[in-house]
Amino acid sequence: MMKASGCGQMSLGLESGDNETLAYVNKGETTDDFLRAADILNSNGIQWKAYMIIGFPKDTEESILHSIELSRVLSHSDNFVFFYPLPWTELFDEVRAMGLINDTYDMSLFSHQSPHNYFCL
Repeated sequence: MMKASGCGQMSLGLESGDNETLAYVNKGETTDDFLRAADILNSNGIQWKAYMIIGFPKDTEESILHSIELSRVLSHSDNFVFFYPLPWTELFDEVRAMGLINDTYDMSLFSHQSPHNYFCL
């Protein structure tokens, strides 16, 4: 129905290729859900890209490698960005409690688009 209505391209915020990380960030989906979605989009000729985040507070080398592997399995145009805490979210409160950010929080230093992102140094 989406293809018939003119949808030719889609972006998917997968966030991670690791099921434990997906549960931790309350994504509500699993890597199997992503594989099914990719199959549906591919079989209907809809171009798409995936977005994933690296560096969640509880990410490990293994969980990051799971994201990279899912990217390979999907064989698609994926974009990886570094985690950065957004104010007024549970993850912001968590990294603040961990002492990773303080009262002088300057979002320009944490944005995934900033060359000064403290979470990717």
